[in-house]
Amino acid sequence: MEFLKKCVSLIWPLHGWRRWFAVTVFTGIVFFGTFVLPPYNFPAQNSIEISEGLTLSDTAQFLKEKHIVKSETIFKALVFILDGEYGVRSGEYFFAKPISAITLASRIIHGEFGFEAVKLTFPEGSTIEEMSLIAERRLPKFNSEEFAVLTEGKEGFLFPDTYMFYTNTKTVSVVKALDENFKVKTAVLKRSAEKLGKDFRDIVIMASIIEEEARKEEDRRMISGILWKRISIGMALQVDAPFIYSVGRNTYELTKADLRAPSPYNTYQNRGLPVGPISNPGLDSLDAALYPKESPYLFYLSDKNGTVYYGKDFEEHKKNIQLYL
Repeated sequence: MEFLKKCVSLIWPLHGWRRWFAVTVFTGIVFFGTFVLPPYNFPAQNSIEISEGLTLSDTAQFLKEKHIVKSETIFKALVFILDGEYGVRSGEYFFAKPISAITLASRIIHGEFGFEAVKLTFPEGSTIEEMSLIAERRLPKFNSEEFAVLTEGKEGFLFPDTYMFYTNTKTVSVVKALDENFKVKTAVLKRSAEKLGKDFRDIVIMASIIEEEARKEEDRRMISGILWKRISIGMALQVDAPFIYSVGRNTYELTKADLRAPSPYNTYQNRGLPVGPISNPGLDSLDAALYPKESPYLFYLSDKNGTVYYGKDFEEHKKNIQLYL
């Protein structure tokens, strides 16, 4: 009140246009401070979530209740003036510091959520468990247990790629991104498999094995041809990669007991493909699984450097073992 009296005492002695100019400036300052500047108890360093489906009036009331704006009417007017007639963008907004109603209106119109963007890369051949560890390290709201539940039965069908997420991204959104990206990236391959009369799930299972068995594109196609040939003649696949997935040990740690143990992933005891994918393969491995390369070979092995050696029969394979392992 004293401040108001002081201002009036300064303005009133003025005459003519000077008085009206001073009144206009003073009114603008009062209006800006009263309705546009953030409330004194603005919840800085906090986030609020505008639910999907809220109208502009609902949003304005919500923001007033949360001490984000001082006036619902002024906020709605600013949204309209700033070309927000289509409404506000739902989602979670983070406020590092207090902001004016003008800045707030602009952010909510354009969906500027205020969270830092995080780049996550899931390598080709990542398992669901490995993907979970990668996301958990970078996304504060990611929950590995929830991820395991939401991705149950999806091994092989989550696309390994580089993604951009916000730091407030929740587990369900990560799963949705991985799932939808797989469908988009593999749509052409899936249609091609159907035209060739092949089960796309079998292609994914084979691709997940190829992903672990070879590094180079040429080797992947060659190994794909060998493994499909083994299946066609009723021979067991006899590959170690599924054991790594099921028992958690690498090739050089496997024992004879492991190879004899009953398991749906035991490709020595069982013929055909394992019951499901053992990783999430990339496009190269999926392509190799769908379009294998024919060759006279029936055996192969890889040394510790990833170089692959091929044999036409078991005798040639044994020689390769002696020479390269």
